[in-house]
Amino acid sequence: MHFSVVIPTRNSEKTLETTLASLQQQSYPPYELIVADGCSTDATRQIASRFNTYVVDNLAIHAAGGRNHGAAVASGDWLAFTDSDCCVPSTWLSIAAKLIMENPDVVILGGPLRALAPINEIEQVAGDALLKGVLQYPQEQQWISTRSLRGAFIGASLFCRRDIFYALGGFDERFANFGEDINFFLRAVSAFPGRLLYDSRLYVEQHFPATWSGLFLKWYQYGMASCYLQRYHLGRWRIDLAHYRRLIVAISDLATQGNRRRANLARVVQIIGHLCGKYCGSVRLGVVNL
Repeated sequence: MHFSVVIPTRNSEKTLETTLASLQQQSYPPYELIVADGCSTDATRQIASRFNTYVVDNLAIHAAGGRNHGAAVASGDWLAFTDSDCCVPSTWLSIAAKLIMENPDVVILGGPLRALAPINEIEQVAGDALLKGVLQYPQEQQWISTRSLRGAFIGASLFCRRDIFYALGGFDERFANFGEDINFFLRAVSAFPGRLLYDSRLYVEQHFPATWSGLFLKWYQYGMASCYLQRYHLGRWRIDLAHYRRLIVAISDLATQGNRRRANLARVVQIIGHLCGKYCGSVRLGVVNL
């Protein structure tokens, strides 16, 4: 089988080289590497050109459009999606190929996201909040037949048969950068229950934001994503008091734990960023997601 690896980018010069280098070290070589670039103004395209990639313009700029534009020019029978800030283990494609050969009914594969070693407390908090508080990745292999965030497939490690990708209509570009991968996963489960296979060996590793602004903006994005997913999948009303309880605890810890001030402040910034995204998303999409 042939894997066309699609990577959406936008101003990714700091991380793209690592991603592409890891893909060129695969024990099962990719059939082609496709970089769908969203009008970068840095050295992203020059870096991509050094790795014998096919660079395609993504005038939509966002990740959903990038994945769709990349898929449109792909010629492999399977599409493999990852992100420009990920490091892919050398067995990523070989394990996917083995799973496909052993399971002829599978149409989509997915694996978990793992955190690279954090460089500071901000990055530690950013990664823990997502990987321990939102996404849940089991160790055991499982066929997915119900819509849940447990074992949900993400754009950083997603394999889809090309004909199935088009049968599903690709990524919904209304989502832009806000949960477009989870939306694709939820639609895929509804269309092909029991034919999506999760395997923890298909993991990829990623750095998380390590600055105050990066932390806030990333969790603002996740808050917006929750509104998009609610609007199209979960109904118009959702109030989760757990967010406010966590904020109160984080503020209390910030005031009382002088030895963990930086980590506790990061928790406060993370939660406030998430809530701001939910508030803005609620206004934009006409939902109540508080």
